[in-house]
Amino acid sequence: MFWVVGLLGFFAVILVTLHLGSLEKLLQLVRSAHPAWLLVALLVQAGTYVSAAFVWRQALHRAGHPLPLRTLVPLGVAKVFTDQVLPSGGISGTMLVVLGLIRRHVPPEIAMAAMLIGLVSYDIAYLIVVLASAGMLGLQHRLNLPLVIGITIFVVVTVAVPAAVLGLKKWGKRRPIAWVSPV
Repeated sequence: MFWVVGLLGFFAVILVTLHLGSLEKLLQLVRSAHPAWLLVALLVQAGTYVSAAFVWRQALHRAGHPLPLRTLVPLGVAKVFTDQVLPSGGISGTMLVVLGLIRRHVPPEIAMAAMLIGLVSYDIAYLIVVLASAGMLGLQHRLNLPLVIGITIFVVVTVAVPAAVLGLKKWGKRRPIAWVSPV
């Protein structure tokens, strides 16, 4: 199934490239590209795959199901690729990784927990970047009201969603009506 999704995504990228942009413009862009910057971009992109795999490795290790980093990096590549090819808000890539972990003999609940930790760490990293960017804009006196409102909404949602998930998890462990149930 992974190969089918990958091939479909590859063909979709080719079709979009051929229909939206001319091949000549693409070749001109490739010719004018600076190899050093392409290498930097390649290293940064590879870092995203390794970072995601490292988070999963740490979570799995703490849960008692350690897997080597070299087996998790391909899952990181597959997740990012799937998330970019199939716009589903990250659900398709998340399910792909959970199934990949289960195929690697990780219990489903541990696989979901590792994926949840990965998503929360991604959100935290994103939050740090947004707040740092807002700080830089503030230092340059370029923050305006619509931008502050947008940043505030982003911060509230980014903090509220993981908090709600963790709260629901803790709430789910309680008795349905704790104050009525016998002690």
